Formats: sequence, structure tokens, C-alpha cells
Amino acid sequence: MSKNFLSPLRIEVLCLTRVEFTAEEEIPDTYDASFTLTTIPQPLEEATEDNEALWRIDVPLTVKLALTETGNRDKVYARSTLEGHTVVAVPKSALGKDADPAEVLRTQGVMALYSHMRSNFVTLTAQTALNGFILPAIDPVAFIQSVQEDKPEQK
Repeated sequence: MSKNFLSPLRIEVLCLTRVEFTAEEEIPDTYDASFTLTTIPQPLEEATEDNEALWRIDVPLTVKLALTETGNRDKVYARSTLEGHTVVAVPKSALGKDADPAEVLRTQGVMALYSHMRSNFVTLTAQTALNGFILPAIDPVAFIQSVQEDKPEQK
């Protein structure tokens, strides 16, 4: 018999709130790409549901991508902006006493939402000359740490 492998993490909201995408009819084999991923850290919340104490956090993400002619950023072949947010929660009892609940939940939120964005983006671009462009993989732990280093007061 297998042990329970389901995570105690709750994904309460997972949605895209803005999708903008344009692409030329023909995309060359080589191009320059610029990619940015941003978030605005939201405060950690405490909640109680069904007599269970929870940590909860809203995680917004924005992804921007531009594909331009090699060496000429003025010639844009494709441009996209994706915005979304997720609300994730976990029972307080599921985290160890040394765990930083804000960091844990932000990391889990980034993993869930960015994966959702990648899936939607590849489906969208499959219908264009990009033939299913896949957004790059990210390290969500390193991303959250870099955000915290930039704005440590917003932990």
C-alpha cells in the first residue's frame, strides 16, 4: 500500500488575468529574445477554516517576452504579456517550526502559476508561426530569493 503522496498545499485560485500576444506571419529561425518575470510580494495572511489554522498568500506574476531581429530590437517578430495570480494556503501544522511560511508559499505559488502560464502560452503559440514556443524553465526558489533581496522589507 502506498503512502499519501498528496501535498497539504491548497491552490485556492489559479488564473490568468491578462493575456496579450502578437506575432508576425513568419518568424525567422534566429532572433533575439528578451524575457522578464516579475512579482509584487503580497503579505502573508493567517486564517482559520474548519477549525484549522492556515497560512495563506496571494502570488501575482507578470511574464513579458519579446522576440526581435538579431541585433535590431526595433524589429519585433512576437511580443507577449501574461499576468495572473494564485492564492495558495497550507495548514500551519504542515510546516516545520523553522520554515518561513511566506517563502514556502510564494515559492509554491510561483511554481503553480508559472507552470500554468507556460502551458497556456505554448498552446497559444502553437497556432502561430512560433509552432508552440515554450517559455524558459525557471528556478522558483532562486526567483523568490532574488525578489526578497531586492525588497527585504516586503517579506
